[in-house]
Amino acid sequence: MNSDSISYFKAKYYLQYFHDSFFLDNYFKSKTIFIKDTNAFNLASISFLTSHKKDIWFSSFTIRDTIPFISNSINSIFMASKNPTLFDVTTIPEKLQPDFIDFKKYYSRKPFIAAALSTFVPGLGEIYAGKKRSFIIVLLSNLMYGAQAYEACYKLGVKNPFSIFSIGFFGAFYFANIYGSYYDLKQGKKEKRKQFLIDAESYYNINCSSKLYE
Repeated sequence: MNSDSISYFKAKYYLQYFHDSFFLDNYFKSKTIFIKDTNAFNLASISFLTSHKKDIWFSSFTIRDTIPFISNSINSIFMASKNPTLFDVTTIPEKLQPDFIDFKKYYSRKPFIAAALSTFVPGLGEIYAGKKRSFIIVLLSNLMYGAQAYEACYKLGVKNPFSIFSIGFFGAFYFANIYGSYYDLKQGKKEKRKQFLIDAESYYNINCSSKLYE
């Protein structure tokens, strides 16, 4: 048995228990053989949808490779998760389309717009970021701290230590909410993508009849 064959069997073993690093190492050593195993290749593609090494796996696909049909479909899902604006919803399996549409709408939102909205009206960027419940809390908090700073300045003077503290606290809170809107939208995009890939993995696990060993 040559080294490629040994690496192929090792790759299947590590795929079974999904040790992604060991699997990839042996996969690349036996790619010519492994890619001909349609079932194993499909199962690997499904597993890597939610792996932190998914970029390595899907970037290994080349035009010269004869990729199994299911894996090609999964690769399209992965590429759509990187930039959904480049894909039409009709290219996505029907059961995944609602998740994809939701993800695509969220992906098109810009973090700097969320920050700009919160600059003009505190909390407005949270609505844009999809956190509608945070709007009232953020707005009222800014109004309260702003009013406190104004009252301190009006009654005690701008140079009073308490006035300076109140202005500084309000300023910090105000700018923290601007950054919070920016950050929440960026994190929200990551969460939407993660959920889309999790749902895709579940979908293919249910609808793919491939078995590692038959």
